[in-house]
Amino acid sequence: MKTPPKPTFKQKLWVSLEPMVLILLKDIALFFTVLAALLIGFAGIAGLRALGINQQRLDILETFHFWAYTATEILFLLDMVLKTVLELFRKRPE
Repeated sequence: MKTPPKPTFKQKLWVSLEPMVLILLKDIALFFTVLAALLIGFAGIAGLRALGINQQRLDILETFHFWAYTATEILFLLDMVLKTVLELFRKRPE
């Protein structure tokens, strides 16, 4: 009878990291979706600038765009950090 091979370091590491990676995977996909939307907004502002829209209105739109980008980035970062910390300290049945 042959004994099963011992798991490698990478296999042991993946077993401990897999739950966190799976939890964050949805958030990462959502972040990239929102980032793509913000990039489309940036392209829209550039298009309006090329059309010669009033500079004051463009400044207002750019300010909204900047704060939307910043708020989105902060919210996703906090969400990912919080989920990671909660997963690290979650009690697991043994």
